[in-house]
Amino acid sequence: MQVSSAPGKLILSGEHAVIYGNPALGVAVKDEVCIDITPNAQCDIRLSSPLLGAPQVLTTESITAQYEKINNRYQQFLQQQCTIQDVITTPEQLLIATLHLALTHCQGQNNPAINITLNSTIPPGSGLGSSAAAILSLLLGLCAYFKHPLTKDQAFRFALQAENLQHGHSSGIDISLSLAGGCQWYQQQQLKPRKIPQLPLYILFTGQPICSTGECVSHVKTILANNKPLLHQFAEVTGQISDACEHNNYELVKQGIKENHRLLCQIEVVPIIVREMIKVIEKFGDAAKICGAGAVRGDKAGYVLLLCNEDPLVKYKKYDWARDIKKLAINPDGAKPLCGA
Repeated sequence: MQVSSAPGKLILSGEHAVIYGNPALGVAVKDEVCIDITPNAQCDIRLSSPLLGAPQVLTTESITAQYEKINNRYQQFLQQQCTIQDVITTPEQLLIATLHLALTHCQGQNNPAINITLNSTIPPGSGLGSSAAAILSLLLGLCAYFKHPLTKDQAFRFALQAENLQHGHSSGIDISLSLAGGCQWYQQQQLKPRKIPQLPLYILFTGQPICSTGECVSHVKTILANNKPLLHQFAEVTGQISDACEHNNYELVKQGIKENHRLLCQIEVVPIIVREMIKVIEKFGDAAKICGAGAVRGDKAGYVLLLCNEDPLVKYKKYDWARDIKKLAINPDGAKPLCGA
């Protein structure tokens, strides 16, 4: 049996702006995707996961054919002939594209007789990087199983190729945080380790958005791509939060989180219902912000980061959403197995 895993991530500051070269600060989280690979008695690949419903029975020929269709749609997206939502249309397509990339790296694996089981504790659409974690765990597990283990650089390159199919133009931050673990400063595909903050950080799940990350990225591009003043404000607040986290300065982190929330509202990724919830939190003297792509439609926005120096389950007990608050659990370790890691 080959077991691989990759943690999710959470962006403390810099989501969306990071795509345009801005810095971002993020952490790996304890929630993760795990892959088990075992031999079977058939000459096929059997892919199963609670996320997929019925198991997928695949061959290398069917995987290649599906990948070519997906990649053709992605080329159409790049030429503005379709939207990013038209490229990956079902959860299994991202995994099939990843399978193709892994099998291409592991040359000569024609219709291997294997069972692949994917399990995840990361809710899809939560803002915790479920796609990147699934891609990485599958890549690392399959390549290690066939004795072609990946280096960190190889894993990043293949995973970025797959994630672009899902999100359009990925910054690579989700992949990098999942590979590295801990707390990291990220800018233009370069990481700088930061001390893991010792602050009262919590997360609150508002529900899975009805729109994809790719759709949010495309919408934000119309607002942020050429807006240098707004990009500068994002960079400033990310630097402030990073410095404050390094020194565990609660008040400065709170101030930065509040300002970050205002900026995210300006790029229209915070639904009105989530804004009202954060308004309540700020009235109680705390701070909160979305920590993923957010949403440009509907009233769910994945996870919200909450900074609160009291027990929030007690403090906010009269609100229905309080039952979904939990302590942020940071993972100091990254994805595995990696060649040389």
